[in-house]
Amino acid sequence: MTWIIAANTPYGFALVLSDIRVTWKRGKKVIRSENCLQKIYPVGNGVTGFAGSVTLGFRMINGITERIKRESPSGNFSSADLAATWLPRYLRHVHSKSTDGEQTLGAQVLIGNAHPHCIYDGSFPPLPVFELLSFSAPRFEPRSGTHGILSIGSGSAKLKDALARFSLMQLDKSMVDTPSILAFFLSTYFQDALREKPVDDVSEVFQYVILRKGQTPQFVNLPYWVEFKGRERINY
Repeated sequence: MTWIIAANTPYGFALVLSDIRVTWKRGKKVIRSENCLQKIYPVGNGVTGFAGSVTLGFRMINGITERIKRESPSGNFSSADLAATWLPRYLRHVHSKSTDGEQTLGAQVLIGNAHPHCIYDGSFPPLPVFELLSFSAPRFEPRSGTHGILSIGSGSAKLKDALARFSLMQLDKSMVDTPSILAFFLSTYFQDALREKPVDDVSEVFQYVILRKGQTPQFVNLPYWVEFKGRERINY
């Protein structure tokens, strides 16, 4: 399936990490897997991603992206406002028009952004409030994270202990001054969790996105290896 993790930090930025594995199944058995699929994409000055059916996921996030582009040409929007108006209804509509096979694979969507106007009370300098929400079939009711962390996909249930143990507030201040260092720390933490408790349909390879208010999301690919058939692992 997938594992997408969003971290709402109190340091002026947010992070979204995603594995890149796609799997083919026969019944419940995984018959093939590849680490090759991007699951998180920019939408305005925010980001959206999916877990579950790849076909259904792309259909949903493409529709979200197009509507936000029409309604918010500046790129600034509020995920909470979308959740209170058209977004759950739209996701239910797309889901209802999908095939039984697509529905069986599941559908989850994550969307995140910096609120266009809100800031943390009393923060100096003013720090933006980041909205991170997820929606799951069949009702697609909005859900926010716990202690600044939100996740979707099969890793959410199978590695919930790792999520529960993690706290952004335990990090050293020097680490949070640079978003890319914090993203690397996050990815390493969850990679270690996957090595301790592997999940067939979640890769140990992560792509991450740095979200800042009023800026285009910064996508970064961490170094990783791929294994070609019949050859040794090759580092990139």
